[in-house]
Amino acid sequence: MSALKSIWGKLCHAARRVVDRQLWLYIRHEGAPPAVQPLPDGYHEVRGEELRGGYRDYARRNRRVAERLADPRQAGLGVRCGDGLVYDTWIWRGAYDEPNTGLRLDPGPGGGVLLDSWTAPEHRGRGLHGRMLERRLAEAARLGLAPLDGLVHLGNAPALRAQRAAGARALERITIIKVLGWRMVRRRPVEWHELDL
Repeated sequence: MSALKSIWGKLCHAARRVVDRQLWLYIRHEGAPPAVQPLPDGYHEVRGEELRGGYRDYARRNRRVAERLADPRQAGLGVRCGDGLVYDTWIWRGAYDEPNTGLRLDPGPGGGVLLDSWTAPEHRGRGLHGRMLERRLAEAARLGLAPLDGLVHLGNAPALRAQRAAGARALERITIIKVLGWRMVRRRPVEWHELDL
C-alpha cells in the first residue's frame, strides 16, 4: 500500500509540472481611500530608498526590491521591525503587463495598478497587509492615480478579505491553465458574494 501511495505521489508531482492551474480575482479600487490605521507596536513605515537592502534573511527579495526601485513607474512602501525590513508593497503608474500570468491590467487613463505585496513569513498574521493596503491606497491618491486595479490570488483569503474591507470591487474571476506551453485563460464577471471567504 505504501508503494502505491509513493507512485501516486510521484505521478501527481509530475502532473503538476505539466499542468499549471491558477485562479485570480481582478479587483478595482475607486473613490476615496479608507482611513489609515496605525501599524502595530514595534513596526514603522518606510518608503523609496529606505527599502533598499532591508531584508536581513531574504537576499532574493532584496534583489526584487532593487529592481523595482530602479523603475520610475513604481512607488514602494515597506515596514521595518527592529533593524530589518519585514514587508514591501508596490504601486505601478498606468497599465501593467503582469509577467507571471501574462495578463494586462489596464485601469485606463490616470489609473494605476496595485502590484504584489510580500510579508516575511515570521511576521505574517499580524495585520500588516491590511494596514499597508490603506497606506498604499492613500499614496496612490496622493500621486493622483485613480482608479487602481489589481490581481489577488483566490487562494489568499486574508488578502481577499483585506481588499474587500478596503472597498475594492470584484470585477472578474480569472482561471489560467497552462499545459506543456499551451495557455488557456477564462475570464468571467464575479461579485464578492459569489466567493467563499
